[in-house]
Amino acid sequence: MILHIDLDAFFAMLEVRKNPELKGKPVIVGGLGKRGVVSTASYEARVYGVGSALPMVTAKRLCPNGVFLSGDGSYYGKASKQIMRILYNYTPYLQPVSVDEAYLDVSGVVKLFGSPYEIAKKIRKEILEEMELPSSIGISSIKRIAKMASEHAKPKIKDKKIWEGKGIVEVPLGKEIEFLRPLNIAEIPGVGKKSNEKFEKAGVKTIGQAIDMELIELEKIVGIAAASNLKNLFAGEKSNVKNTGKGDTKLKFNFAPKSLSHEETFEEDVFTKEELSHHIVRLSDKVMRRLRATGHKASRISLKLRYSKGFKTITRNVTLESPVDSALFISKKAKELLTKEVLVGGVRLIGVGVSVLEAQQDFGEDFDGGGIQDELFDDTSYIQRWETIERFVDDIRDKFEEDSIKLGSSLFRSSVRAKNL
Repeated sequence: MILHIDLDAFFAMLEVRKNPELKGKPVIVGGLGKRGVVSTASYEARVYGVGSALPMVTAKRLCPNGVFLSGDGSYYGKASKQIMRILYNYTPYLQPVSVDEAYLDVSGVVKLFGSPYEIAKKIRKEILEEMELPSSIGISSIKRIAKMASEHAKPKIKDKKIWEGKGIVEVPLGKEIEFLRPLNIAEIPGVGKKSNEKFEKAGVKTIGQAIDMELIELEKIVGIAAASNLKNLFAGEKSNVKNTGKGDTKLKFNFAPKSLSHEETFEEDVFTKEELSHHIVRLSDKVMRRLRATGHKASRISLKLRYSKGFKTITRNVTLESPVDSALFISKKAKELLTKEVLVGGVRLIGVGVSVLEAQQDFGEDFDGGGIQDELFDDTSYIQRWETIERFVDDIRDKFEEDSIKLGSSLFRSSVRAKNL
């Protein structure tokens, strides 16, 4: 049996935990600039129609009395690690999905902790008591249904009021189709806005209607690949198929990201490569700090630019001969990509990303640095020293705060500031 746990309004609830005076108020976390978007909104804010990904300008119009906060990524990250440690105490078969979401396979620990439902109750109680955070849990033999069940366990907004959720929703073995049939087709994880619009146009509103359709009918609506995926999903749920290789009953325990990126939308358009270069250094620093925390290195670098005119977006990539985990090297390559680009107007968004991630290995003190490509710097000892420095910087940020120390080349003009520790 699989549990899917989701922390309710995670960032907003952490802000309430930090400042109890915010309890009961509409708390909205996200980018506070003219082009910022909402990351998380408390349920008090959702009463006003504020939700994730909503433009912050719209959120302020809908909820003028809201408490608007830019957020604290370091604080949220530490809380996430504490939660994952709590979950790991119940089972090593844990697959984190994001900072506030994870799957757990509890099949092998029922004799130790009780039924899946009892385990879910214990987890919710422990997180509430130790972390002062609410959570919702779904239970099923299949991952996707467990995720859907956790969504149904959450509080709901109805008639501009907050209705308390069940906290835990269990879908018993053999009852999957019964649970799915009345639900809207859009509730299936992976069915996006466009696919849902196609189903609505065809008169298909519920999952039950889709289950009863022939494959050829589904193909006419969403195409061959998507239709086949849905039919496999429904077939698996009808027969409670396990260990079929379809991936919906198995967890990826040693979870590793496939890619990491960090993007930023400017309050005012940027027109010069000089200023964009400083932002590249800053974003590279953020991305690689996250990457080092996963214990991986990256060998593919990407630069993303979005122009204001027509929202034209371009992405440029470069592949390294060997993986690295240093912001210095990543920013160097990303700036080379920028140098080759001809700017066609004001840039409203920039992003730096890494992919093709490989787990780091400890080769011992005698390792000569051969895993790092020579083209970056001829002196591999310099590379190793710089990587050591960046890890030391990580420790400083963990102890103090994220902005306690910065790369000087990430600062631009009057933004240079000194901060005493």
